[in-house]
Amino acid sequence: MKKIILIFFAMLLINISYFDASEIFASVNGGTQIMNQSTGQSCTVGFNGMDNQNNQYAITSGSCGSIGDSVAYIASDGTYNVFGEITKHKENGLKKPSYSLIKYDNYAPKNTKIATHSGIINVVDTLDSTYEVSDQKYALLFSGKDYKRYSLEFYGFTDDGVLKYKVLSSTNPTFFDLGASVYALNGKGAIAIGILNGLETEGDDTYAYVTPTYQIANYSGVTTNTI
Repeated sequence: MKKIILIFFAMLLINISYFDASEIFASVNGGTQIMNQSTGQSCTVGFNGMDNQNNQYAITSGSCGSIGDSVAYIASDGTYNVFGEITKHKENGLKKPSYSLIKYDNYAPKNTKIATHSGIINVVDTLDSTYEVSDQKYALLFSGKDYKRYSLEFYGFTDDGVLKYKVLSSTNPTFFDLGASVYALNGKGAIAIGILNGLETEGDDTYAYVTPTYQIANYSGVTTNTI
């Protein structure tokens, strides 16, 4: 992937029911709020992905559940619509690679979008290695809970290759944002960087820890969908 120059400061949706699967196609994107029906925990979808057998998954944080848990997305009218269960999972804590992969029921969405407060953004690329992370000094995190977009600045790597970002915004993401999309922008759309593991405060600063998309692909075989 060519080096991307991000012009950061110039580039400043969301009772249990079962339903026609075609509804999900337009409803589960990066940024969609979800609820684990087994635990009651709310999280956020980071991206959608696919394995080498064309199975489709919603990618979220490892802290959002365990294998076998049923997951629903929270629709704009407040209803909870079950769309799959967690079939792949890795939970290592804040500073190590961590993810939950929710396998979609009975169909393949190949959804490549992040739904933000300002509209739909296509995911046009994803980072392939640590070398490309350094090209992305700034990133964005979208909260499907409060419809806010947070500004992040790359700070470094943990010993296990998780990305550390300083939160630049005046407010911070919350517990409900675990799994949320972390991405950069270019002239065509979003560059998928990773998903939010969690947050840590150091003095007056808050840092976001992010499992990169290439680590999820390496561990699980599920790659982020792009157009």
